[in-house]
Amino acid sequence: MPTRVVQLRDYLLSKEVGGHKKTFDEAYNKIQVKTYLTDRVLTGGYKTNREKRWETHPASVHFALRRDCFDTEYRLIQQLCHFNGFPPRIKDELRNRNLIETSAEPFRCPITLEPLSFEKFEEEILNPVAGKSSFQVGHLNPLKAVNDDAHSGHTAENISWVSANGNRIQGSLSLGETRAMIERIATNYLKLKPQKPSD
Repeated sequence: MPTRVVQLRDYLLSKEVGGHKKTFDEAYNKIQVKTYLTDRVLTGGYKTNREKRWETHPASVHFALRRDCFDTEYRLIQQLCHFNGFPPRIKDELRNRNLIETSAEPFRCPITLEPLSFEKFEEEILNPVAGKSSFQVGHLNPLKAVNDDAHSGHTAENISWVSANGNRIQGSLSLGETRAMIERIATNYLKLKPQKPSD
């Protein structure tokens, strides 16, 4: 996997991607921080401040092996390559080089299940507005959550791109808790059929 991750990174950060190079430069800046560096945590038993995850205390929820970080980077790039409208020429080249998995389905926010748009991602990442982001990277089961889910922790299976709406809805809940809450709301809404607020 590390070789594939490095080859994928090298291609997407090369001039071969044409006018999308700056987009991938900025995307990788975001991905590298989320993947390889710890959060800033100034309280609790294991304080961290953007050190490499494999250098923090092994009992910290922010700890991850280097190979897990490689897997996480690969997952986030794989998801990005399946955003709606991702450049077909680049995707075809990545498939020809066997650097990404093939999927006919666009990548969807795991909370709202809406497809994420590469065009909107590119616009936002090239023209950022301070304090606003429609595209977040988050853990599906929060690192501090206490549960027995096999996909907890800083692992590839537990990380994803999430829309701003999805991130707001989820808050500090796990993915399972969030989906159960949405299902309860939908059931109540259909059962009670509340009146639309007046204009």
